[in-house]
Amino acid sequence: MLEKAGAADIPRDVAALFSEHRDKAIMADINIQVDYEELCRAFAEHDIRFIPLKGILMKPLYPQSDYRTMSDIDILIDAENAHNVRAIMEKLGY
Repeated sequence: MLEKAGAADIPRDVAALFSEHRDKAIMADINIQVDYEELCRAFAEHDIRFIPLKGILMKPLYPQSDYRTMSDIDILIDAENAHNVRAIMEKLGY
């Protein structure tokens, strides 16, 4: 990506740092996507209504998914299912 920006003359150690951060962002993105899909399946299996919010909805608007980093997944649930959601999430290791 640095080459596309015309920054081919960046020192190797600096370019390596950028690459390392990019790779970490991509890995974090993959992990968040997997977690989100796992939660969606678990909630659907238990007929729990939920609405994803914020970042997980915004990611598709970016040219590359890893451009929009996230550290959590915001999901709205109804209060009557809070106990069931807690049990599901604990079972999944959250």
